[in-house]
Amino acid sequence: MRKITLLSRHSTRLCLASICMFHSQVFAAGITEAWTLRISDLPGSRIMKAATVFDIAFSPNGQRLAVIAGAGRPGESTYLVILNTANPASEPQIIADDGPVGYGHMLSWSSPTRIAIPEVFQKLGQPGCILERQIHLEFYDANRLAEVKKAIIGRTIQSYDASCEPVSAFDVPGHWSLSDGSCDHRLLALTTTVAHQLQIALVDPAARKITRQWQLGDAWSSWPRFADSGNAICATDGVGKSGVAHCWEVDSGREIAKTTSGNMQDPLQTALYAKRAILSDYGWKFDFERWEIEAGSLRRRVLWDFGTGEELASWSPKRQLDTLGAKQPYTFALSPDGKMVAEGGSGEVTLSKVESRQDSVKRH
Repeated sequence: MRKITLLSRHSTRLCLASICMFHSQVFAAGITEAWTLRISDLPGSRIMKAATVFDIAFSPNGQRLAVIAGAGRPGESTYLVILNTANPASEPQIIADDGPVGYGHMLSWSSPTRIAIPEVFQKLGQPGCILERQIHLEFYDANRLAEVKKAIIGRTIQSYDASCEPVSAFDVPGHWSLSDGSCDHRLLALTTTVAHQLQIALVDPAARKITRQWQLGDAWSSWPRFADSGNAICATDGVGKSGVAHCWEVDSGREIAKTTSGNMQDPLQTALYAKRAILSDYGWKFDFERWEIEAGSLRRRVLWDFGTGEELASWSPKRQLDTLGAKQPYTFALSPDGKMVAEGGSGEVTLSKVESRQDSVKRH
């Protein structure tokens, strides 16, 4: 039986040792740190001090931040932590969960109070419902979420309602994986790779059909993300040192922009209601065993305006130890309006604000 436990919901303020507020410290061009919080210091928290942060995501209105953190070891709980972005010490919620974990793509919001995590559709402030064995779920409507699972031939797209009851299912040919969902356009984004060629498909679950497809260049995998109220979708392709980020119009299929420098590989995150994305720019190295160039270590995160093609900011991310003892970059998220950046790792969460050039000039 799946166990979900609400541990705390408090309105007490945290002491200065628990949360640090920064109103003028700039740690990257165009980015100003607003606060840093250690999750273990939250009232009622049972989360260890250096807990791994597996995923982080903003609510659709940008007022809440969801974090999945824990040890990640068998038999130990992970935790869904809900924070107020304006004041993380105000009424934090901690929900213990013993479900599966992995890095990124674990959280999907449909409204400020409805969120899906692996196997669970959680209604904040109300009992959640269980979706046994469903690992990756995405909302495509405020009250509908879907998964993609293996079928005899191809894949089955299974939809569920707000009570976790199955409502529809249909098959699509090909070995597709679920990437993202758009409640604005009621679409799902799927990906597959055929002979190293990346393909992206948009699916309308209500109409039970694929509405648009793109074929890109070489790529082992990609996780496309909707942006700009579902009017755009962004993804990366390319291997080795030739990674490129693209964004396209959902309705016409026209390419809006693509990067022309750097080595942009997954992961990327997009702004739900703006033409902005955070990209991951990697170095590269030569693999002498396979005699080919491959992506190396992560060099920087880049905040990109795909409406203008401009790089707004860049910074070197911190790193945390994963469950195997290897160092992984902090997980990250971009707010719906593209004006806040959240990063999490090693038991802490940092929220930063994207400042305009005018704000930067005024301060300096």
